[in-house]
Amino acid sequence: MHFVYQPEGADPLKWDFDPTRLMNPEVEAIERHTGLTFGAWVEAVGNSSVLAFHGLLYVYLKRTTPTLKWDDVQFCMADVSFDLTDDEKAQLVRTLVDKRDAGTITTQEQAALDAYIAEGVEPAERVSGKA
Repeated sequence: MHFVYQPEGADPLKWDFDPTRLMNPEVEAIERHTGLTFGAWVEAVGNSSVLAFHGLLYVYLKRTTPTLKWDDVQFCMADVSFDLTDDEKAQLVRTLVDKRDAGTITTQEQAALDAYIAEGVEPAERVSGKA
């Protein structure tokens, strides 16, 4: 998964997002500035928390601009997003196809599946031992 920052009129910046690969000074800065523990912050990122996104964008930008201050990082929610890798998209499509075939897919999931299929994403192979 990639975290993408693209302010209007600028080229996007993209980072591989794996919270477990953040260095401890980065995580400590996030905890200090957000008041969240690492686990709560990871959950908050998943819930699209503006404060959590601020922390993530701050540490990524600080890697190339060491003098950057927390308050210097200002963004619109439209400027930040997550993109799935091709493998992640294929796995998600596999999961959605399986849910559709089992009759347990929601309307929102079906819309996502339709969009991925229109994009040309093929489902990943089933994992051995799974239906």
